[in-house]
Amino acid sequence: MVHGDADESGSLYDVTSDTTMSVARGGSERLIAVATRDAERFAHGFNNVLTAIVTCTELAIDQMPADAPARHELERILEATDRAGGLIRELRELPLRLAAASAADGQARPLDPELVTDAPG
Repeated sequence: MVHGDADESGSLYDVTSDTTMSVARGGSERLIAVATRDAERFAHGFNNVLTAIVTCTELAIDQMPADAPARHELERILEATDRAGGLIRELRELPLRLAAASAADGQARPLDPELVTDAPG
């Protein structure tokens, strides 16, 4: 099916490709908005878990002697939480990378959080 519009002279012209491109750009913008929302939610929740792990591990280290065998293992946990923090930062940057990739395709648009209207509460 061909969609058409009439110009001032009354001649019809095909707008199918214009409509398709417009929908595709809107879809990628929505995808980026959803990815931004989901990445922030996940990063926030994961960061809360990491904070609890770090706090409890630091408390345990503070309460044990410097030569305790378990101290080294607890320090390894803290090193792992540092690496996990780096993953959180990368996750938060992912929507920016998606937007940059979209811009490289000529589909650059500012992110509009209002596009995500079905966000679960």
